[in-house]
Amino acid sequence: MRPLWRRTPHILLLFFWLQFPKTEARFRRHSRVFDELPHCSSQNVMEGEIRSYDDFKDRTKILSATQLQMTLRDTACLTMKASNHSTRTILHSIEFLRLEQHHPVIATYNFGIPKVRASCVCDCPGADTHCVLDEYNYKNCTSGAVCYRTYHPHQNGIGCLGNKNSEVCCKVSIDPYMDWQYTAVQIGQPDTILVLRYRIFEQSRGGRWKKAEDGENDKTIRVSMNKGAERIELSRHLVEISVAGSRPAREVVPGVYFVRDGTDELRGGVALNRVDESTLDKLGWFRREESGKWDIRKGTMLLKEALHLNIQDCKQQNYTWSLNAEQYVDASKNRGYYLGNPLTDDPWINTATYSGRVVRVDHAEGTAVTMSLATSQKPSVLRHPSQFLSFDGMIKLDRESNRYLNLTFQEAKGTMIGKIFRLEGERDEEMTFSVQTDSTMLRDRVFIITVPSEIDDRRWVCLHPAGDANGKQCKWLEYNATAPARYNVPHPWQSAQGDCRGCNERSIEAVWAAMDPRAWFDGINSSTELFTMLLEVGIGIALVIALIFLVTKVLCPLCRCMLFIAKPSKIGSK
Repeated sequence: MRPLWRRTPHILLLFFWLQFPKTEARFRRHSRVFDELPHCSSQNVMEGEIRSYDDFKDRTKILSATQLQMTLRDTACLTMKASNHSTRTILHSIEFLRLEQHHPVIATYNFGIPKVRASCVCDCPGADTHCVLDEYNYKNCTSGAVCYRTYHPHQNGIGCLGNKNSEVCCKVSIDPYMDWQYTAVQIGQPDTILVLRYRIFEQSRGGRWKKAEDGENDKTIRVSMNKGAERIELSRHLVEISVAGSRPAREVVPGVYFVRDGTDELRGGVALNRVDESTLDKLGWFRREESGKWDIRKGTMLLKEALHLNIQDCKQQNYTWSLNAEQYVDASKNRGYYLGNPLTDDPWINTATYSGRVVRVDHAEGTAVTMSLATSQKPSVLRHPSQFLSFDGMIKLDRESNRYLNLTFQEAKGTMIGKIFRLEGERDEEMTFSVQTDSTMLRDRVFIITVPSEIDDRRWVCLHPAGDANGKQCKWLEYNATAPARYNVPHPWQSAQGDCRGCNERSIEAVWAAMDPRAWFDGINSSTELFTMLLEVGIGIALVIALIFLVTKVLCPLCRCMLFIAKPSKIGSK
């Protein structure tokens, strides 16, 4: 057996191997505590006292007053003793977590993208009748999810006998394209909700911070900002607190938006029908009722007015058609619809979701909030240093003409102060701004900052951590502009041929039908019409008799007389 000193390294390795899991678990446990500690960033603080007096002007109570100016993702940290006679230190953190706007849903309806097919028959005059007014004018049919019959008189009669005006009757069938379904959502004026996160930490004897053993050590509080200010209660440790703020600079305009079924992401940027209107020029005219049946409000009238025909050869049933409408797919699968864009394409919107009776919009820019606190003892305001490793970015002008600076930070935490210059060397300053992270860990983060319209080319951008001007970094950021969005949806005329071969041939049946005396009296509904018809027939017969008399008694004798006079006499010639 080897001596102990020769076996010591192995014993040490074995000891380390046994102790490493415990050390790692302890490190992870403390690491989680460090992760939960907020990054205290609130910079604008005012302090004072609040003195309360009774009716006899005797001083009864003195409270310490602290006023905080906060923006989105700011965290204010206050430290104080657990009580006036305690050595235990408590840290109160208030984080401006989110700014939400809740829009009430006024009305909804379901709709789809209509796929339209038109099948028509051209009926020449004098041939067999195929377009019957009573069967096609403002009538329904059975093919497709929705089907309407339309009647179009006085059409081009090319190919017909005598080129007289023809009649055209059509069946317009409509089905949901790709079975896609959407929900239109009409929203009203929003409620502005400030979302705060309140946490309590206590400092142990070893100097480490941990969550306080308190039922109020971590909670999310929502404050309505409709009145501009509210008085709230965070915990029993803070005597009094009030929050004041304004509405955000930009809001989602009340109107009609939509979501695709199976998602909650709100879309806009396209005209939609309100629930009480139905026009073929807007999205949402092909609707699905609660029963599951598809329908078009006033469809029999709208489709007849919208369907336009151009007869190329009535006898051969050749024609073209087009629908005076928007947001549909035709028989050739030409995509004649436009579904807008998600509201989150706007850089000032984080999320915009529809759920139940409300649309929630999470703002990326937020607003300024003033928070006033009253405590029984004077608190100390805690701030943490900020830092970042490097940054990159680009100045963008998107298709909606939103102009913003897209910044990416590597290993950043805290608050960064930035400036934009027209020229290198920090000359001709155009804008200053700040960005705020919501984490205590060094992480890569992306920020979007709105910039003025004067910035229309690449710029010299400088950034430094708050409180550390020596950590400044500068670089040129390029400018990228996207062309404005264009609504260019084709609606070409569709060529088609009616499925009615031989419809316009003159048959024996048509001749016999025309000779049937009963057909002569078809359409006579009163004695006045009968008298008028008989009078017209009598006048016609009289005109025919007069014409015969004129020809036989006047014109024919006159012609014979003229021929007799013009003929030379044979006796005279001898």
